[in-house]
Amino acid sequence: MRMMGRFAALVAHGSMARRTTLSDEERDDMSDQTHVDKPGVQADGEKIEGMIPSVRLKTGLLSSKVYNLVVTDRRIVFAETTKEMLKQAAADAARESKEQGKGMLRRMATTMVSSRRVYEKYWQMDIAAILKETPGNFAIALDEVKKISFQVSTVQLRMEQQEMGQSGKDRMTIKTTKDKYKLTFEPILTTSSVQSNEARTLLRKVLGKKKVG
Repeated sequence: MRMMGRFAALVAHGSMARRTTLSDEERDDMSDQTHVDKPGVQADGEKIEGMIPSVRLKTGLLSSKVYNLVVTDRRIVFAETTKEMLKQAAADAARESKEQGKGMLRRMATTMVSSRRVYEKYWQMDIAAILKETPGNFAIALDEVKKISFQVSTVQLRMEQQEMGQSGKDRMTIKTTKDKYKLTFEPILTTSSVQSNEARTLLRKVLGKKKVG
């Protein structure tokens, strides 16, 4: 029990940390994509305000994709998360932990939180490079957003959703002048409700309370 408690503490510590710098190896891998001297600030002055990781966007009747949202003071960038990215992040984390001589528990904890690597690199990347990372990436200008609403998954709602074969998770809908985007929070390192609250706070910062419910 003491060992499991220690492991949980290590994972929690890794999930709460906000890392805005990369390892030398990660920086070398991205040297041809990075054009940012100061984390989060672009060459033209555009500023990354925060990230909303692991949200699932409904793309069709039975289809969806997982994205990390990069929120700037000008737009919301949808950066697709692929299975290959997650596998590579986990493999890199495991290899680096072993090379550093970490114990078993620390290696397991590092691998558990490795998904952060997929989106933390965006703090150091140019927005144009993020958009080109995968064919599925795109952005919504803030001045195109009409309303962002949240559906909180209460106990009763979760039961109703489960009866209909749906996941009991918080949801977010972004209405723009051109389209509507339906998203479900699917965090790996925290709960759906915690992530939706953090997302609401971040989006209100760039859009205001009138547009973000």
